[in-house]
Amino acid sequence: MDGGALVDADARTAMTKDDHRQAVTVFTGALLADFDRYLSHEESDPVRDGVLYRQGAVCLTGDEFTALVEELEAVVARHTRTAPGGGRTRHTVSLTLVPDTPPAPPGPSRR
Repeated sequence: MDGGALVDADARTAMTKDDHRQAVTVFTGALLADFDRYLSHEESDPVRDGVLYRQGAVCLTGDEFTALVEELEAVVARHTRTAPGGGRTRHTVSLTLVPDTPPAPPGPSRR
């Protein structure tokens, strides 16, 4: 898997909210196209092939969230170094991390 779909921190920082909407639209469109292409093969078998789609909520501090992101990125990056062949099947890993609501901006401490 290549890193072509990665929008790095510098690019995300420069993006407007509309840019983010457009990027997620393209991302989900590509995800749908990939899944449809897979299902269009007569021999596709989602259970046998280990197809997974899951969404789960986690409640984390800022530091815990940062650690989770770093861990997930490291796991995916470690496995992108493998080459085709030797019985390997290419799998696409897609991941989005979205807060339910934006965190409150820091303000004066209340006592």
